[in-house]
Amino acid sequence: MISFYSQVIHSPFITDWYICSSKNGGGGEPLTTTVLLLSDIFLYLKLNKETMISISKNQFYIYFALCCLILFLCLRGDRWFPILDSANLAFHEFGHPFFGFFSERLMVYGGTLGQLIFPCAFCIKFYRDEKIFSASIALLWLFENFFNIATYMRDARAQALPLVGSGEHDWTEILTRWGVLENDIRLSHALIWITVLAMLSLGYWLYTKLDR
Repeated sequence: MISFYSQVIHSPFITDWYICSSKNGGGGEPLTTTVLLLSDIFLYLKLNKETMISISKNQFYIYFALCCLILFLCLRGDRWFPILDSANLAFHEFGHPFFGFFSERLMVYGGTLGQLIFPCAFCIKFYRDEKIFSASIALLWLFENFFNIATYMRDARAQALPLVGSGEHDWTEILTRWGVLENDIRLSHALIWITVLAMLSLGYWLYTKLDR
């Protein structure tokens, strides 16, 4: 932290600020010089935030292992990740009455939104705190949800999956509204491949951020 502030104090725009101030007779236009200083600091911090992002090799190996485990469990059999998908299901069921409180028409989307909003919130929180590895794990949790959603989506016409409660099948209703119910399996496959690509892309991005 001390070295970071040292970089700011000795950075070129601080020198420019002193030069600009001296040209104005030691503060002839303090508002102009201050605005210039603040804009330069903002740009400096924005650029340095990208350069300061890094993860350790152990963190990358943890991400890689979790990624492989998720792909192994979610691309075979009943596509269920123990414990994690149980939590996702709880958030899903919470989403229905929560979003339904605001709009009855929105209730059917509430389950899917409910299971996505929590990992999104964690991801944003960790990223804002510059905890890149934690944010990537939260993002991996988000991606894992899409496998669960894809499984539910492909069941829209068959309706073979056991449902919690006695309500309607979410994706039967959603795809019917969208007029694409006959494409439930195609949409499910597309969502799966997009998710796999997103997970691999995130892994590659993390690899480029290794602390070498």
